[in-house]
Amino acid sequence: MRHQAGSISIPGLFDRLNQWDAWLNVRPDVMKVLPGLKDQIQRALTIRYGLDGSAPVTVAELARRLGIKQVGAARLLQRAARDMRATATMSAG
Repeated sequence: MRHQAGSISIPGLFDRLNQWDAWLNVRPDVMKVLPGLKDQIQRALTIRYGLDGSAPVTVAELARRLGIKQVGAARLLQRAARDMRATATMSAG
């Protein structure tokens, strides 16, 4: 079956929904380790990924809201990932 240009195939649509569902299933784990992180990192993750129910934002918008440069926001998110891994490892061990 051929699709018109710009149309979405049903299997492709479900693939994207499954990816979104995977993110939603990860969210409880993120929310579990969030309190163990520094306030600045908690705030950055909450804004970037919409953990408070608001819409997620780009790194550029995150930087604007935090009053820092975009590269600083990206580094903050990298630090957040590293700290979350460390926190999760300590909780599991």
